Amino acid sequence: MLTELGRGRPFSEALRRAISLGFTEPDPRDDLSGTDVARKALILTRLLGFRGNLADVKVESLVPITMQKMPLKTFLARLERQDASWAQQQAAATRRGRVLRCVLLATAHRVDVKLHAVPTSHPLAGLRGTDNQIVFTTRRYREHPLVITGPGAGPVVTAAGVMNDILQLAPK
Repeated sequence: MLTELGRGRPFSEALRRAISLGFTEPDPRDDLSGTDVARKALILTRLLGFRGNLADVKVESLVPITMQKMPLKTFLARLERQDASWAQQQAAATRRGRVLRCVLLATAHRVDVKLHAVPTSHPLAGLRGTDNQIVFTTRRYREHPLVITGPGAGPVVTAAGVMNDILQLAPK
């Protein structure tokens, strides 16, 4: 969606397109709230030594509080109300030579998920479509971070993940 916003597409149109392509949860607020990213963040950061739980992951929702609890049908009918705000955020980022990205910042002691305006020179700026990316910045990879990019949404990717999980559970 953020790629689409960067191309000038209104928020409401970008979200409806993502829904129609099967890239979101049935209720797209599950994605926009950051809950899904927070769950994934928790799994990944535990590998780094993070000892917290889901409540310890700081998440900035992309859904205004006023729209979080309303019925899904009402939420979808009111999407256009968010277009101007998103257009302003996008324009501000563009003026500063930046692009909007939902970013997970993680250490062994802290996990934050929020919207960032990253410089166009940052690896995350190159994300397109449904790709996800992990950028490892460590002592060794400070000047040139280690970057892993791959598909992150859609029926085929989800099916492959589920199939992998099933195979892991199968007796050996």
